[in-house]
Amino acid sequence: TVSILLIRENSPKKKNGYKEVVLTGIHIGKYGSDLMDGINLTKLLLEIGKNRLQLRIRLSSLEPAEIEPELIKLMAGHDWLCRHFHISLQSGDDAVLKRMKRHYSTRMFTGVIHDINRLVPDVSIGADVLVGFPGESDRAFNNTFDLLKDIPISYLHVFPYSRREGTVAARLSNQLDHKTIKERAFLLRRLDKKKRKIFWGSLVGETFSVLTEGWVPGDRGLIRGLSDNYVKVIFPSNSLIKNKIVNV
Repeated sequence: TVSILLIRENSPKKKNGYKEVVLTGIHIGKYGSDLMDGINLTKLLLEIGKNRLQLRIRLSSLEPAEIEPELIKLMAGHDWLCRHFHISLQSGDDAVLKRMKRHYSTRMFTGVIHDINRLVPDVSIGADVLVGFPGESDRAFNNTFDLLKDIPISYLHVFPYSRREGTVAARLSNQLDHKTIKERAFLLRRLDKKKRKIFWGSLVGETFSVLTEGWVPGDRGLIRGLSDNYVKVIFPSNSLIKNKIVNV
């Protein structure tokens, strides 16, 4: 089956020295929906765990409707699955989501976020946000800003909308001017910085599994790496530590 092929494909990565594999693609949360063996993303991850590949697994972007309770519980119970969700929100206003033809609501999004935080300690949750979509009123943008300000997420990826000829969105009415889009992107990026600081501050004093990447450029007394919950880490060392998972 496809799932067995994926597991076999990842097995040599451990032998070749890889320590982390990112499962990525378009709608990875729908993995298995076109197959006949009942496989889905959660079951695939369970198979990877059973085969003890000794690889750290990280998930790439998911949509809110693709994050099932079983997936959250799996992440909470297995340290080989990185405590990191990157979720597509795009807008915190339901009318804008409808214009985007998104198949989820802000209520669904917030419910998923709270479920993740409740079950997975110190989890990092990022969100994609698109600002300036046609028809995004001041009220709609404020709804997005307020939702993101109040909800427990760790960081934002902010993208300004740009009109692209030949797309459905390019034909929509109420296209926003560049100045407004730029101002809204600035406000959300400033919020992103605040969110990151709050999240990082909540982790002070904790110990995390860090995949080391070698020396900090220009400083051979500091090692840099990435924690399982998607935090860039720097720590002192007298010797080079690279491509190793250590507790920091």
